[in-house]
Amino acid sequence: MAKSTEKLQDCSKDESITVDRISDLHDSLLCYILCFLPTKFAVATSVLSRRWKSIWTMVTTLNFDYSNFNVEKTTKISKFVDFVNNVLLHLDVGRLESFHLNWWEEECQGVYVNSWVSNAIMRNVRFLDLHVCTYDNVAQVPASLFTCGSLEHVELEGYIVVKVPSVVSLPLLKSLILYSVTYETDLDVPRLISGCPVLHVLMMQRHPKDNVQVYKISSASLKHLTVYDFDYSEAVDDAKRKKLEIDPPAIESLEIWDDMKELFVKTRLNSVKDVKLYLDFDAERINSIVKAFQALEHTKFLKLEGTVMEALNHVPTISLSVKFSNLTQLDIECHCCHWRALLVMLGDPVQVPECLSSSLAKISITGLKGLKDEISLIKYLLKHGSGMRRIKLHSAPDHCALKDKFQMQREISLLCAISATSHVHFDGNHIF
Repeated sequence: MAKSTEKLQDCSKDESITVDRISDLHDSLLCYILCFLPTKFAVATSVLSRRWKSIWTMVTTLNFDYSNFNVEKTTKISKFVDFVNNVLLHLDVGRLESFHLNWWEEECQGVYVNSWVSNAIMRNVRFLDLHVCTYDNVAQVPASLFTCGSLEHVELEGYIVVKVPSVVSLPLLKSLILYSVTYETDLDVPRLISGCPVLHVLMMQRHPKDNVQVYKISSASLKHLTVYDFDYSEAVDDAKRKKLEIDPPAIESLEIWDDMKELFVKTRLNSVKDVKLYLDFDAERINSIVKAFQALEHTKFLKLEGTVMEALNHVPTISLSVKFSNLTQLDIECHCCHWRALLVMLGDPVQVPECLSSSLAKISITGLKGLKDEISLIKYLLKHGSGMRRIKLHSAPDHCALKDKFQMQREISLLCAISATSHVHFDGNHIF
């Protein structure tokens, strides 16, 4: 009995002893852990013990977020600026893995942004992310950014002036994201892209006051291209609409969401596999839509927004001779369009389109209202889609009453007997 009591006492003593196993880890492991924290909190670990006092100075990932400084507004700017300056002053690394700055407030000071970015570039930073909103204090990226041989990823968002010099050399840059930044002339975008020989990903959100009228994107290495229009608060005058010219011969995925004046695809994109178009086309832009579809006919996945489908109604059949022979999946928004426009797009409004009877395996249609033409379209797809494996149908959420949905589902159920291979889903329910 006495021995068992002694064992319990020994166990309780052992449990009362706290062992700091984390502090015993190697410096490199501690730095790796701190890389996942905002820099403000990484620096705060210096007060834990003498062991932690200088660990943060060896961290190669910097993440500065203005919103993390919960102090009086009158002193917030000075405290944030002093903090960033002190971190960069005491940092004991020659190379930075990443530099992230989020200063999305009207108090943002562009002069400090420029200085900090220059410091990161001098330390051969690989990943650079800037999200700043400076209003009157416009930030301008330093010229050294455009000849930084270590950069692999750059993301710029906000009131930032991208003044591209005549010489651009970014030999390792693979990913470039530009959201609502401002340029000086139309030449800045093509000049920047031409200096990125291994660029794979390009994402751009245009701004109505970005000083560019014609966006020219040409890159032999580009694999993924996304172009977004700025979210206008009011209708855009036609004279202010932009033009987009693209020539990426090796492109694999293309997404364009834009209220543009004209889209020009310079060459046929033989490598493209995934295309998503949300274009505000109308009858006056028929030439653009015809040329775009002809250049994209090798895609395997195609997603079209309603206004594109509406524009197809105005396209003469003979003008749009596109086969889409590789197409395996098609997603369309059906509002405001005549169903025969789909057949025009697929290449043959008279005979059964080739892709419908061979490669096309999945179709998704949204925006259905139960109209007669829509039911005719579903009937046609079920009847002639011999290779079709799955059809997803979605009613228009704001224009379709519950009783209309039940009626639509009943009609679709009656049509399902036409197809022996397709699985039909309506609003998420598997009905055949």
